Amino acid sequence: MESELFGHLAGAFTGAAKSRKGLFQQADGGILFLDEIAELPAPLQAKLLRVLQEDTVRPVGADQEIPVDVRIVAATNLDLEEEMRHSRFREDLFHRLDAFQILVPPLRERRGDIDLLAARFLNQYAKEQDKPVKGFSAGALHLLRQYRFPGNIRELQNIVRRAATFCQGDLIEPGDLPPKVAEGAGGADGLPAVDRWLPPGDWDTASLPTLEEIKSRYIGKVLELFKGNKRQAAQALGIGRRTLYRHLGDRDGE
Repeated sequence: MESELFGHLAGAFTGAAKSRKGLFQQADGGILFLDEIAELPAPLQAKLLRVLQEDTVRPVGADQEIPVDVRIVAATNLDLEEEMRHSRFREDLFHRLDAFQILVPPLRERRGDIDLLAARFLNQYAKEQDKPVKGFSAGALHLLRQYRFPGNIRELQNIVRRAATFCQGDLIEPGDLPPKVAEGAGGADGLPAVDRWLPPGDWDTASLPTLEEIKSRYIGKVLELFKGNKRQAAQALGIGRRTLYRHLGDRDGE
């Protein structure tokens, strides 16, 4: 990693057949993006701090410093203040980098971006795989909007790639999505949003719906969403088709 950042001279270590400029020299006069900065080992954190303070780099195996003029943009998905409290990230390096912060909320906190990002990824993978997939069905979009995406945008990207691979039509359907997406359908916390069907305001014990009534309304709503397709509805509900038939009192599917 030191060689990657700062470069090396020929013969500086085994396999270094020729000299190579590091990323700092390559970015001289421009911008260098350091992703996942919190993963940098402690010794390299110290060397990076020196480069930022002195505006010079010393390639591996070199005796002299080389001046560089680079603007740094760094990113991480970890809480750097927490990392500093556990001595995993240098406080002086943090304050050297912390000239201006941009906090990007996780995908689950900006659900309005899901449709746009999913469409962007689908367009990319449909072209790569030469498949005539044009978009997402209403049911598939509903599941994506309600999923929490613990893996953030990279997880959405992989989900869309998988869906494009398995899709047999021109629209991504709920059945093309991984089961975990269907299991997470419902409210923003991954639980069924049944509270909207409860009486508003002060509850009257005489008007409270029974658990069976709520369950029946929810199943009916999911079936309506999937236009009566019981296979897709069962997948979205996280139950087997026979269990769905049992709830519906429908024995035709058994």
